[in-house]
Amino acid sequence: MANPYDVFLCYVWEDKAEADALRAELEALHLNVFQDTKMRVYDFIDGEINEALRHSRTLVMLHSPSFHNSEYCWQELHYALLRSYRLGLDRTRVMAVVKAGRMRAVRPDMVKNWVLPPVGQDSAKVAEAVADNVRLIAAADSRLLGDAPEPPEPRWQPTLPSLRTVYGRERELWELHDLLFTDQPGQVVAVTGLSGQGKTSFAEQYARLFAQDYPGGVHFLRATGHSLAEQAGSLEIGDERYLWIVDDVPAGTDLRSSRYLVAPTGAGRTLVLTQGDAPGSMDRQRVLELPALGRMAALAVLTSGLPGTVENRLTRLRTDRVAYHAAAGLADDLAGHPHALVLAAGLVRSFTDFPELRRVLTADDRRPLFLALPGDLVAKLPHGKARAITAAIVRSVEQLPEGGRDVLRIAALGDAAPVPRSLYSLCDSGIDEVLRALLATTTEDRAEIRVHPLVTRTVQLIEPDPPRVQRLRIAVLGRLTQLADQARESRSFGALTPCLAYLVRLADGMADLDEWHLVNEAGRAFAELGDSRSTLDLYRSLFDTCAQALGDSPTTIAMLVGLGAAYGMHGEHATALDLKVRAHQWLLAEFGPDHPDTLIACNNIAVTHLDMGDPGLAADLLHGVHQTRRRVLGDYHVDTVEALTNYSIAVGRTGDHVHALLLKQQAYQLCQDVHGPGSPRTTDALNNIAATLSHTDRGRAHALFREVHAARLAEANDAETAGALENLAVTSDEPARFLIDAYRLRLAAQGPDHPATQRVLRFLLQPGAGTSTMVTAQVVDVLPAGLELDGIRLDRARADELDQLHERARDHYDQCYAEFGPDDARTMVAVCYLAHAHAAIDQLDQQADEAWILIDDAAQGLHETLGPDAPETRAAWRLHEWIAGIRAR
Repeated sequence: MANPYDVFLCYVWEDKAEADALRAELEALHLNVFQDTKMRVYDFIDGEINEALRHSRTLVMLHSPSFHNSEYCWQELHYALLRSYRLGLDRTRVMAVVKAGRMRAVRPDMVKNWVLPPVGQDSAKVAEAVADNVRLIAAADSRLLGDAPEPPEPRWQPTLPSLRTVYGRERELWELHDLLFTDQPGQVVAVTGLSGQGKTSFAEQYARLFAQDYPGGVHFLRATGHSLAEQAGSLEIGDERYLWIVDDVPAGTDLRSSRYLVAPTGAGRTLVLTQGDAPGSMDRQRVLELPALGRMAALAVLTSGLPGTVENRLTRLRTDRVAYHAAAGLADDLAGHPHALVLAAGLVRSFTDFPELRRVLTADDRRPLFLALPGDLVAKLPHGKARAITAAIVRSVEQLPEGGRDVLRIAALGDAAPVPRSLYSLCDSGIDEVLRALLATTTEDRAEIRVHPLVTRTVQLIEPDPPRVQRLRIAVLGRLTQLADQARESRSFGALTPCLAYLVRLADGMADLDEWHLVNEAGRAFAELGDSRSTLDLYRSLFDTCAQALGDSPTTIAMLVGLGAAYGMHGEHATALDLKVRAHQWLLAEFGPDHPDTLIACNNIAVTHLDMGDPGLAADLLHGVHQTRRRVLGDYHVDTVEALTNYSIAVGRTGDHVHALLLKQQAYQLCQDVHGPGSPRTTDALNNIAATLSHTDRGRAHALFREVHAARLAEANDAETAGALENLAVTSDEPARFLIDAYRLRLAAQGPDHPATQRVLRFLLQPGAGTSTMVTAQVVDVLPAGLELDGIRLDRARADELDQLHERARDHYDQCYAEFGPDDARTMVAVCYLAHAHAAIDQLDQQADEAWILIDDAAQGLHETLGPDAPETRAAWRLHEWIAGIRAR
């Protein structure tokens, strides 16, 4: 273009008279002006308009009440705003003339940087103001809007896959930018919208367009499927401004319930994505609700499966009036719903033309397909639109090859929970088809896939339980069982943990013994992770289901044993003992005293007696179990060795260390013969010997504990390593350093609510722990129960132990405050300990609010004093997240 335009006029057609007058005044001042004077209905910005925008120096918008309803005007304005933004001048290249209303109604805020006189009052003055600004811009920078550089690629953490083209949302993108960029740092904004409304794509598009504003990167987390603390722990957070996006936040969530629902430092700006109601603690002025797509954007999405640019696609479509009106009608039938439009776009090539596609999607009366849609979505859609949306999903699923449909069937079995690679790899051949059809999303490394709930609901509806689904279900159960068995054997639940969310959803439909065994293994994994509540909930469900389906069968009684073990894990020992005794009596009468299940039940009764402080009775019971195992199975059977180990520990708890040492040495030798020298069970046996020696020969015990610690490090099991550190503290002249490391390790690996974490804190705060005085902590004996259902033993501290923890934490804080003052990091750490103790006894005295005040202040103080990467700071924020969750519940 020979002569660039000084001004591009942007206006709605009803304001053409004012635009004509302003253009005349501008041209009288020797400015070159572009004005689109063709009156026609546009579905896209054509080549002529695009070319004029690229070769314009500025844009002047004529603002009137109807301006913001024009998709066409917003596309022009969006282009100019972005280019002006990236050219980086202090003086904006976008100016607004307000025809009616007030300047505060003009959006976005960037347009208000250069206010022009109202049009109609004095067009000459408006033109003079525009001309002055144009000349100043031209003198400072000769570049045009089209010369603006493209934005840098965001520094994603983690890296996200390439985003498909996003159409529309220009107005909402700038509204979001206005909300995030106010005068105050650390802004938090929530984006809400219907299921399938494109909230995630919208957030990713915003991050890409405004990447230059976030030199510290864009951190993308999901509130479901994985721990927020775990995700946040893998991110690199610096001092530069960054964007903190948290997706899949449940409706109504209090953002204070987790430290990582908002950016952890003041340099971050937070974008929360949620379906339905905004987070409970949010100011409604900071909530942006995504509407349906407008006609232009909807047609662009609907034709995105065809070749060519948007302009080429829609130009070709307009040459066929029947096809065009069918496409426009279909966009309306789908209510501008982005997810449905995307899926319909993928269907276009499978049908003769748009009229046929529209007829199929709007006339499918095989069944009330809209039942697959959630009620809140149906209620908010225009009347009659639900059927077409669901039909688009159904047809998208039906056109997949069997491999692709198998992937969706597996996802539907888990009811839209994330599907880890270990499960979807059962039908690897179909994953690419599903991703190409936009029926699922995945991470860059494809560690898991996520299928939209609208899709999984539809799959469940159209294929409730055909033979193929059942075969896939069996395959999934087999893979999960394999992972569970490996976890039990290795005592490491790392491979099973990513499957837990899926497994819990799958558990609702489990109906036979093998499947119930698998849910039991999930309970074991939750127990290992310190989640005694989830453990108890799972076993309650198992027992209730079995009792209703099978009555007093062996399977039901086995689940009763498991339920008793779960109550013991949760600290309700009286209930646990009652359930275990009931199960043992039934098994004794049904199978006799030598049956393995009877012995398992007896073993678990002994465990509860140990929990309740009666090691003598426990030792008598476990001695009987060992003698029976030895008589029936022989000395070298795995179950016999475990029974001997359990008996030796109970004897040690009675105080008979000489006899206990003899038994433990026998067990250690048998473990070497049966399991091998490098087995974790052999290390357990060595640990038990050292535990007994700690009462009689501290030096030798300390040397053995060092061997155990080295072995635990090699096993890469944080919980066991923490136990080894605690045992080293027992025999060390400087126990505090071991206990501090053990506490932080358990805090990170098992969580603040885990009984073992609270126990080590209680030992750490015992008077004298920081001196050369020996900490009289109970050695962490390993007690592998013979019952698979009770393979992980977790004692929950009794009420008096929690009271003792609180008293010690309070005394420790008083001492630090008096010695170091309130602003010393050591005092802040003491405040963290006190907050932990407060929250631990919340079930008794409602201490969570006080704990929150303490931890909120201490975490911020440590962050500022020691920095975000200090171990003290990381521990404080972990406590902060936990206590916030207690208050939210």
